[in-house]
Amino acid sequence: MMLCTVGAALGVCRNDDMGKVKREQNDVRRQVEKTSGQLDANRRQAEATLRELNTIDADMERSSRDIERIERNVEACDARIAQITDTMAMTEARLARLRDNYASAVRKMQKNISGDDRLTFILSSSSLHEAWRRMRYLKQFSKWRDRQAEEIHGEIIALERRKKDVEKIRNEQQTRNRALQHAYAGLKQQRDRQKDVVARLKGEEKHLKDVLAEQNSRAQALDRELDRLIRLEEERAAEAACKERERKLAEERRKAEEQARLEAEQEARVKAEKDKAAKEKAAKEKAAKGKASKPSQKNAVKNKKGASQQEKKPKVETPKPDLALKPSVPVGVDDKTARTINFENSKGKLPYPVSGNCRVVRTFGRQRHPELRHVMTDNGGIDIEAAQGAEARAVAAGQVSAVFSQPGYGMVVMVRHGHYLTIYVGLESLAVSNGATVKAGQTLGTVANDSDGSGKALLHFEIRREKTKLNPLDWLR
Repeated sequence: MMLCTVGAALGVCRNDDMGKVKREQNDVRRQVEKTSGQLDANRRQAEATLRELNTIDADMERSSRDIERIERNVEACDARIAQITDTMAMTEARLARLRDNYASAVRKMQKNISGDDRLTFILSSSSLHEAWRRMRYLKQFSKWRDRQAEEIHGEIIALERRKKDVEKIRNEQQTRNRALQHAYAGLKQQRDRQKDVVARLKGEEKHLKDVLAEQNSRAQALDRELDRLIRLEEERAAEAACKERERKLAEERRKAEEQARLEAEQEARVKAEKDKAAKEKAAKEKAAKGKASKPSQKNAVKNKKGASQQEKKPKVETPKPDLALKPSVPVGVDDKTARTINFENSKGKLPYPVSGNCRVVRTFGRQRHPELRHVMTDNGGIDIEAAQGAEARAVAAGQVSAVFSQPGYGMVVMVRHGHYLTIYVGLESLAVSNGATVKAGQTLGTVANDSDGSGKALLHFEIRREKTKLNPLDWLR
């Protein structure tokens, strides 16, 4: 009984220990899950904050360009106002001189000849010629006065028009100044937001480094995959070119053998005809020896002449070339060259690869972040932000050379334009398949929404000449 009692007690203790261990394991598992969830949340928050900073930087750059443009317009308005003001001053001076000259001439005319004395002035002439001259003088003075009045009136109208132009330009200038002040205020707000975002990022520096390392890792993986696909295309193109060269050589050998066979047949045919002609000639000569009459001699001459004509080399028809055997120019090579030239001629004229309103939030190349000095960014293309549900569109005609899914980016479509490639990264759904021929502006798929829940779509876009990366902003209009 004592042994049973001790065994039961030991069993209860072991059960209590096992229950405690299981509870501790559950607590540790819940703690790990909580910590993992918190790390994921911090990482997502760092990603969202970094994207927000990129958006703010793009907005600030656009606002700075708008401010520069408005300032140039204001300066142009100032220059135009100064120019018109100078012209107005010259017009006013000329108008004053015209008025003075006109008034002086009218006063002198009225002083010497009044309206009642005009007839007396004419009739008091000593001769008819002088009277005619006085009449002509009065008539010319009247015309000059009318011209002066019209000129003064025209100068007044021109002066009023210039005053209206100045007023219009000043109103435009005031509007631009208000727009400039609004742009400055918006830029200040963006800078304040930027400071807040930078402060948040600095507080999440560890998570930010992890996010940037993950982004760099994804970008490098994408580059490796694109390089691998381009290398495969180059190998296939080289293999196709090698096969084409072998086909051409085999075709040339076959044609040479065919030509040699035709020449041999022709030589055999000519030789057979010569042998036949020689036999016929010998037979005719033998038959002609037994005849001594004149007609026989004439016949012999005729036969001899006919034989000599037969000895001539018979006309051989040159075989017509078989057009079906003529090697055609490889369509792929010509088409590739044509697409390359067309694409190069479109530099600076290509449309943006997304539908609707969009903006570039990350530019091309390796550069230090303007606010986070310890952060280096390297972008093989540009990142374009668009509205939710935006479509990715081909910037030029070409052929879809690859469609694949890349972890961290979604679907990727690569379109070949001769020696050039355009790459559309971050698609949610596809409207084309590998090998399809596309036109400029054709929809390739729907751009996936950003993962931070902002309601925006984000497309990564690249342009390459084979493996060499190019700045897409140099090609887009």
